[in-house]
This record gives sequence, C-alpha cells and structure tokens, in this order.
Amino acid sequence: MGKLPMNEDILPASDDHVFKTLLTHPDAKPALIDLVSTLIGHDVSDVQIRNNELPISDVDEKAETDLHSSQKSKSVKYSDLARTYQVTFCTYTVLPHRKGFITQISMRAPDGEQISDQINMMIVELSKLKDVLKKPVDEMTSLEMWSVFLGHSDDLKQRELINEMIERKEVLGMAGAVLAAISKDEHERAKFMSRRKAETDRVSNLLNAEARGEARSDIKWKNKVDKMNIELTNKDAELADKDAALADKDATLADKDAELADKDAIIAELRNKLGIR
Repeated sequence: MGKLPMNEDILPASDDHVFKTLLTHPDAKPALIDLVSTLIGHDVSDVQIRNNELPISDVDEKAETDLHSSQKSKSVKYSDLARTYQVTFCTYTVLPHRKGFITQISMRAPDGEQISDQINMMIVELSKLKDVLKKPVDEMTSLEMWSVFLGHSDDLKQRELINEMIERKEVLGMAGAVLAAISKDEHERAKFMSRRKAETDRVSNLLNAEARGEARSDIKWKNKVDKMNIELTNKDAELADKDAALADKDATLADKDAELADKDAIIAELRNKLGIR
C-alpha cells in the first residue's frame, strides 16, 4: 500500500524540489490527477506536465507562469477560455487573520460579488493543520488528507496517522511509495541537504545582520541619550548657579532694606527731639 516506514527518515514532501520530483514521477501520475481533481473540485481524466524544471537561482524565488494569458484568444470569447487555477502550498502562515487553512480567490467586485471564475487562486497553508490533525481519518476530506500528507510526511510523530490515511486513500499509497524511494536516493538527499544548508545559512546571515543593525541602533540611541543627559545636567548646573546668584541678590536687597529701616528710625527719633511733626 506504500506505507511509510515507521522509524525511517523521510524527506519533506513540502520542499519545492521534493514536491516537484514526487508529483512529476511517472508512478505518481494517478496521485497527481487525484490531487488536481481534489483542488479544483472537478474530475480530471489526465494531466500534462509543462516546465518540469524549476528555473530559479535562489531558494526564495518561485517560477510562475500565467497560463490564462498564454492561451490563444484570437476570435475566442473570454468565457470560452479554459479556466485556470494557481495553487500554492505554504509551510508558513500567509494569512494570519484567516482561521481556515484553505483560501480560494477569484475575480470579485469590491462588494464581494464574483465577476469571473475564469482565473482562480488557492492558498493552502500547511501551517494551519493543527485541528485537522486531531480529526479521525474517516472524517477527513480528500484535501485535508493530501494537505496532512504533504505537510507532515517527514514528521515521525504523525507517521501512524499518515499510514492510516494511506490505507484509506489508495493514491496516497502511490505517493508514499514514490516519496519513500526518493528519500532513499542519496543524490536527492544530498540536494535536499544542500538546499536546507543554504536556507539555514541565509536565515542565519539575515538574523545576524538584523542583530548587528539593532546593536548599532542601540549604541546610536545610547549615545544620544547620554548626550541629552549631559546637556540636562549642565542645564541643571546653570540653573543652580542662577538660583544661587538670585539668592545672593535677595540677601543684598534684604540688607539694604534693613539699612533703610535703621535710617528711617534715626530720622524719626531726630524729628521727635526737634519737635518736628
């Protein structure tokens, strides 16, 4: 039935190159047909694989082809063009505000009314399968089983669940057999490890760059704060000096007031002696 070995290391089917190798393998064609049928909601009798290679130079790049605009449209009604679908499986969360792991997008007006279903997009967020993993297999939809298989085929903790799904869905067994064979291929494993190392190095370099930037920013702000503290301290000292000078002036004025009071008292005494009123 193509069950995955319980304790063997299996390459992640969600890896771009493993995904491509798995679903373009001749032995996995029935599985690919079932996956496509499941995704678009229509029975598919056959599939053709085009642009099998991934012409990309960076691990972050994605090769995309606009199949709708590439159709021959001269003298053809827009509504008669073949309906196209773009499906993206993501191991990370793209739409955190949406609870479901499947988001279907078509051409719609601002009020939500569908304008056309000729161009369709589907985002499958494999990072949101927590609730699905808790469901009994016999209650899972075909797309849920495919998503769990693609997102958790390399997870030993979910191996028993994966094999239970394979028992229930024959085409998953075909995909499982191909995936197990790919995982034993030393060349494929070496390519996967090389990609994983490149990705790890890229992330590490990015984090280090961010850390250095934050450190420089912290030093910059610390210097600004220190400068401001020095300026405030100097201003406080200046104000203290001014307060002391004002206090001295107040004391001088108080002495002068006392002198004037003494003089006024002497003048008043002389007036009394002279009988001057």
